[in-house]
Amino acid sequence: MKKRMTWYSPVALGALVGGLLLSTSVVAGGVSATSTPTSTTSGRTELTTNAASSVTARAFANQLLNQAPVPAGAAVTNHLVAPLTNAAGVVGLSDLVDVHRNYLLQRPVDLGSFLRDHHAPGASITGPETMSGSDVTAVTGYQLALPFANRHLSYEQLDYTVGTTPQSDKELRVDAEVVWVPIENVKMPTSNPVILTAYGHMTAAQGSSEPTSVTLTKSEAEKLRSAISSLSNTAGGMCMEDDTLFTISTSFTARGSTSPVKWRAVADVCPGVLNVVSGTRHVSLDDHSCGLRSLVSEFLPPGKAAATRLSLKDCVS
Repeated sequence: MKKRMTWYSPVALGALVGGLLLSTSVVAGGVSATSTPTSTTSGRTELTTNAASSVTARAFANQLLNQAPVPAGAAVTNHLVAPLTNAAGVVGLSDLVDVHRNYLLQRPVDLGSFLRDHHAPGASITGPETMSGSDVTAVTGYQLALPFANRHLSYEQLDYTVGTTPQSDKELRVDAEVVWVPIENVKMPTSNPVILTAYGHMTAAQGSSEPTSVTLTKSEAEKLRSAISSLSNTAGGMCMEDDTLFTISTSFTARGSTSPVKWRAVADVCPGVLNVVSGTRHVSLDDHSCGLRSLVSEFLPPGKAAATRLSLKDCVS
């Protein structure tokens, strides 16, 4: 069985202030949730709530599961003849909330074709994943990575798994998976020159090489600042292999000081984190945004930084 190769460290919840220019908005604590559905541009539903983060995450995951498309005639069941295991396996993310629902299908279904015809705008589909063995039901699965419905989300995905019982009855399992974190807004300073660096070559053994650097115009820097300020937060993490995707460097002078403070953001290929450091302060953002990646690609000189350009094409709307 193929496993997703990502492991995340716990979320850092410290207040980040000073030169990083952060304003922190954390979901207020409480023992019960009150939520209001609001429409998003993608047509899916977003939750706003005053509940604790863990409660909010489960409420959102359940709502996501309720909205997941399923084949016509699929009937919810509390008992499967042969219980299914998520074909994608368990993703190693701290604070992951995973809820699932089981269905019986009236007829066999081409799961890949169904999801390609019914996925939400901007979603990306991966699979098939397969798993079989003497002690498990043979299954095939697909993953539907969704555009983040709001900035509290650092992971939002639906997993679909179909299996065949010994009696040839078709079964379906749908998992909704989310990671919900506090929002920490990052405002990139633009008072001094902003330098973008990307790479022409990337290897697991030697990392990123053949750098190309460009100094952004004031207008370009403002566009980049806006894109960064819209990114979702993430718990950070690591993969088995990683490379630097691009870096952003600038500086600013804090109020009441005459010495410049360095501001630097480093985007990696896997798991896709933009690590922002300003002085001694740090915050991690998800760098998969198509808005951010398209801007970075646009600002690079023609014919340069081929490896970065190729990786930037993999994004989430």
